[in-house]
Amino acid sequence: MKNLVLIFSLSITGIVLSSTDFHISSSLIKNFNYTILSNSFTIGKNKSNKSVENKNAPVHPVKVHSNKVNYIVVQTGDTYPEIAKEFSMGLWQLYKYNDHLSSKDHLSEGDIVYLQPKRKHSRTTKQLVLKESKTVTEISQEEAIKIESLIQMNKNITSDNQVLPKGSIVTLH
Repeated sequence: MKNLVLIFSLSITGIVLSSTDFHISSSLIKNFNYTILSNSFTIGKNKSNKSVENKNAPVHPVKVHSNKVNYIVVQTGDTYPEIAKEFSMGLWQLYKYNDHLSSKDHLSEGDIVYLQPKRKHSRTTKQLVLKESKTVTEISQEEAIKIESLIQMNKNITSDNQVLPKGSIVTLH
């Protein structure tokens, strides 16, 4: 059994841990969840100093929303099933985290796809003044807040497909 060197940087709630000489057996690496570890990681060189390529590494860089939720930005041709496979997630998880609607099965370049549940409220902003008309679903995706929470916090919102006019004030916390 060969040992591989895993070089990583791990960020959890603002604390950054890093290692340049962390050894892990090749049998364990198969079950390793790369998306949880870091936005970026590389597999280094094995003991014989040969480069080790990681064919299962995520293609999409994982970003962290200001509301502390991991997400990716959709690239041309992406689908929910491909993203689920890339990040070793169930398709149901992506659908749940992104308030999937059967009418929105097609992803467009630039769409946000969350890799973990959205928050119940904003951690940074109390209110949002809309600069343009938006649906509650669009606000939910942009702010990483659950639709049901937006409805509970805002008495003027009654459904997820409701369009709020420009200038509307939306409570986020």
